[in-house]
Amino acid sequence: MSDRKNEELIMNSNIIQINNFIYDVCKSICKIIINSKVATGFLLKLYKRDEPFYCLMTNEHVITHDMVDNEEELEIFYDNQRRRNKIILNKEERFIRDYTFINIDAIVIEILNKDNINDYFFLLPNLDYINDFDGLLHKIISVTQFPEGGCLSHSEGELKSITQYEFSHLASTKNGSSGSPIFLDNVPYVIGIHKQGKIDGTENYGDFIGPVVESIKKDLEFTIKKYDNGNYEGEIKNDMKEGYGKYTTDDGTYYIGQFSHDLRHGKGADYYQNNSIMHEGDFENDDLDGNGKFYDIDGSYYIGQFSNWMKHGKGTEYYPDGKIKYEGNYVNGKREGKGKYIYKSGDYYIGDFLDDAQHGQGIEYYKNGTIKYEGEFINNLYEGKGKYIYEEGPYYIGNFSKGMRQGKGIEYYKNNTILYEGDFSNDEKEGYGKYIWETGEYYIGQFLKGEKHGKGTEYRKDGTIKYEGEFVNGQYEGKGKLYYKSGKIMHEGIFKKGKFISE
Repeated sequence: MSDRKNEELIMNSNIIQINNFIYDVCKSICKIIINSKVATGFLLKLYKRDEPFYCLMTNEHVITHDMVDNEEELEIFYDNQRRRNKIILNKEERFIRDYTFINIDAIVIEILNKDNINDYFFLLPNLDYINDFDGLLHKIISVTQFPEGGCLSHSEGELKSITQYEFSHLASTKNGSSGSPIFLDNVPYVIGIHKQGKIDGTENYGDFIGPVVESIKKDLEFTIKKYDNGNYEGEIKNDMKEGYGKYTTDDGTYYIGQFSHDLRHGKGADYYQNNSIMHEGDFENDDLDGNGKFYDIDGSYYIGQFSNWMKHGKGTEYYPDGKIKYEGNYVNGKREGKGKYIYKSGDYYIGDFLDDAQHGQGIEYYKNGTIKYEGEFINNLYEGKGKYIYEEGPYYIGNFSKGMRQGKGIEYYKNNTILYEGDFSNDEKEGYGKYIWETGEYYIGQFLKGEKHGKGTEYRKDGTIKYEGEFVNGQYEGKGKLYYKSGKIMHEGIFKKGKFISE
């Protein structure tokens, strides 16, 4: 068909702005009319054992397998803009495969006689994203469709979420858009197929066609087979599971994905009995090995690298609400190496991990990003040398044991002047030390549970002695001397609760 006629087809649609992308794809979008049902489909060129394979692709719920199997000769009418064409498929000749067994709502119908359809009309798949879908999240996709059986329409929207082969998107669709091709960034290579949605774009879903492309290329057989501990539905070779399939165990859990030589091998996912995903990612010889996801029954999940079913390498853990819990390195299923752990409070830790615990050098932060503690950790607790900064600004530098201040240390006011210097025990000032008030007065002596307790001396700001003697719970108590500023003794004798009692 000439370019002039192609332009006529485009101009008779409701696409007002014509760009190269729309010009390239609109020629291939089909309005399917079958059994009084109107939907969208598209012409696609694939390869079967490296030989060209021309087909019409749409949703399985548009053209069901039963619909094809029950007719000796099937006529499918499609309307490519203004031209009305017909594909005739004889039962003994046609090739048809649906992919519902791996939860992909797609069906491909081989066009055995394509003499009346120019090669120019067939789209190609986007081979860059056959199996690597995660990097597409939040990118802009476009849907070219025949909504409500009307004129050709084009809409765009963000790719919102991805779960194995399915994704949700925000491009506007209507009834009749089922089976529409989905493109990425206005590049005329098909990445997926739209299957259901709402006009406001809040619940639009599609499937990636990567597994379909790979399946056609391998031209594998298909079977439903009973095993000792479950059932298999999918592709086979030499009576072994090979290609894409679904294996359901007797306990109700199941796997959907790729197989090789009877084993899970390639991209796939394990599911709980309630159809929620258990594991998803790269399988090798029946092991989860490579990049993947693990979903716990409580809704928390992990995305990252695996080795022999265990988290191993770089990865990220998430709370059930989707907020990050930990991101960093793993060894044999446990956090090990460098990482970042975020507490539910919003405070977080960056540093070394060992055996799933904060262990080694690290820094703990308040949720606003200011440092809370920096130093050594053992089994999630402060241990050894470190610095602790209180939210109000004062801080401590010294020794820690089992998460508490223990041994020698110094407390500072937020203006960096010393508040206390001396011994600590069980997170309290205890032993011998020097305490300096903001007024400049200070105390040197014994402490117990954070209070002056035992023998000690209080000094005025100028260094003259104010009191020397015994203390109990922070007050003068027992034998002691109280001095005037001149140095003369004011009282000497017995004190009780800070007051002089007798000589």
